[in-house]
Amino acid sequence: MPHLASTRLIAPHFLRNVPDVLIIGTGTAGLSAVLALGRARRSAIVFGIDDHRGRLHETTNQAISKSILDETIAEIKTKFKTIIFSRATAASVRKKGMVFEAEDATGRWWKGRKVILAMGSCDVLPDIPGYEEALGKKIFDVSKCLDVSERATNEAAVSITSDSPSSIEAAVLSAHLARRFSPHITFLANELSHVERHPRISGTKNGSLRIENRPIK
Repeated sequence: MPHLASTRLIAPHFLRNVPDVLIIGTGTAGLSAVLALGRARRSAIVFGIDDHRGRLHETTNQAISKSILDETIAEIKTKFKTIIFSRATAASVRKKGMVFEAEDATGRWWKGRKVILAMGSCDVLPDIPGYEEALGKKIFDVSKCLDVSERATNEAAVSITSDSPSSIEAAVLSAHLARRFSPHITFLANELSHVERHPRISGTKNGSLRIENRPIK
């Protein structure tokens, strides 16, 4: 009669001492993954990251205090002995053969069977004078600022930061999201006049969607 066997028992010998997962990031996403792996008795090494991302658009509801994160990490260390928190931040990650390797800030390499990138996103602001100063005050990301998206307003604008396909797709998606709280949406093309002929933009134009090509000041 055949018997079920754990894949860990038949893994190549060089994988037997390799942790199950390398987790990059100790925010809410990273710690959620840590908790799930700890409860499943899986091994993991957790790395922090150097966080220089702008947080001007974050709301009070979204921001989680450092004290809460520290308390969660302390609780994880107490409950789950298979979880290790690296003292150094992660510098790079690569796949090498059957494993993943993470290099920390001290130059040490760590191996893992899998890797979870829980680093969040990095905001790349358009090169428009005054944009950064207005972000979070007069300019909002409707996909992130939940408290703003619940307010009704007569007019809203979506900035097209470049003529790249990804930027145009993001602008169209943002326009549809903005429609939840405003009936009239304007695409701010910032002198990218040829963007108006792009099929994704021209296909959305109607009475409630229009394009403004004048430079943003």
